[in-house]
Amino acid sequence: MGFVIKPTKPVTIDTQWIEYRDGAKLLVYGVDRPSFQEAWTRYHAGKQAGGFESLLKIKDTDASNFNRASLIIGHHLVGDWMGFESPDGSALAYSPDLLLTLLESDPSLMNLILKEAERIQYELNSEIEETVKKPSLDTSGSPPIKVRKKTEK
Repeated sequence: MGFVIKPTKPVTIDTQWIEYRDGAKLLVYGVDRPSFQEAWTRYHAGKQAGGFESLLKIKDTDASNFNRASLIIGHHLVGDWMGFESPDGSALAYSPDLLLTLLESDPSLMNLILKEAERIQYELNSEIEETVKKPSLDTSGSPPIKVRKKTEK
């Protein structure tokens, strides 16, 4: 019998609403989201393109790398928000550019989003692993996988 090529399973991504502050929430994807993985890999490859010496020349005033990382997070890890208002009290619709403005005023939020995206993916992967270990009633040989999407608004 020859080598058997098994089809790849599609990546399963979960989202969860995470608390920010004062009742505001962000809808965050798990870190295995393919678009995030691709963008994050290219971002880090680009940072290394200048060589190690270029990393030693970065100054505190160099914000471009922070902005690029923030935009990647805004486009690929955060899908929506609620509870954010403009100065006149009207609700603000989510946009990656507005998230960039928020991240510039609160850089610790980037770490929170990354940490939560990792936690969301870890929990989902653990749930899938537990499901795979259970015997399947499916006749196709594939274990049933349930994916939840928390949509609390």
